[in-house]
Amino acid sequence: MTPKMIWEMFKFLFLPHFLNRITEGEVVSWFPIGKNSIRIKTKNHKEFVFTYEDEDNWILETYKVYFLRMRPIFIRHTKERKK
Repeated sequence: MTPKMIWEMFKFLFLPHFLNRITEGEVVSWFPIGKNSIRIKTKNHKEFVFTYEDEDNWILETYKVYFLRMRPIFIRHTKERKK
């Protein structure tokens, strides 16, 4: 999926449920961060990562949780490059 398609799915799935926390006007920027993932920055300096595979397989998490979850992959990838 393209980053634009993922952004549209985020708006469809989450903005109606999180209007008290995130509105489209509060989003400062969003950009691709990985396969089928976008990073979302808000005016109040919150950062989220939304990953979408299909209707039954998606995740919305803070950037910190995403980074900690992905860190072992980054470390392993870096070690493999050095060989």
